[in-house]
Amino acid sequence: MSVIESLSTSLKLKVQNPNIAIAKEIVETNNQAGILELIEALSNKKLANDCIKVLNEIGYLNPKLIEKYANVFLDLLSHKENRLQWGAMTALAEITKVNPEFAITHLNEIIKASNEGSVITKDQAFNILVELAKTDKYYNQVFSLMNEQLMIAPNNQFPKYVEQTFTVYKAEDCEVFIKTIELKIVDIDVESKRKRADKILQKLKKEAASK
Repeated sequence: MSVIESLSTSLKLKVQNPNIAIAKEIVETNNQAGILELIEALSNKKLANDCIKVLNEIGYLNPKLIEKYANVFLDLLSHKENRLQWGAMTALAEITKVNPEFAITHLNEIIKASNEGSVITKDQAFNILVELAKTDKYYNQVFSLMNEQLMIAPNNQFPKYVEQTFTVYKAEDCEVFIKTIELKIVDIDVESKRKRADKILQKLKKEAASK
């Protein structure tokens, strides 16, 4: 069977197991033709969700295999279907691991899609920022954007974003990071989430005091 014939929808199944299996096989066999089939079928309304799922799974396993289709995923960020939007952002987050230059070049589009998108879209866009912040030459530009995203983050997502930022921030931005958390944490009503953010806040204050 072709890749398209093996998709869950083609098999009239509502589970993702076939899609995950396809991705694994494509990666193991370096099936470039199969990836192209999936890319081309993204325009098929009946198959698009399965296709983006398989492409995401391929990205998790070997992002270099979908890297050359980065522009396709970038275009999908403005798609009217939410599933394709966040699936595209997920693909771009994986591609950023092997090609950060693409993401840094298209940060405006990525941030715009994040601001207008669903929670998953926002999560994956923040993953892109975290990945970019690991590169010294991008750090200053990206940390500024990360801080902006922290300020407008949904309360439910804020603690996770704080934890992610903590893994990449530099000492020079400690005070800014502290102020951002202090401004936002007062609005977090869920105790468990507030505690997560406060845990990072206390670590930052301890580090600031030790300077």
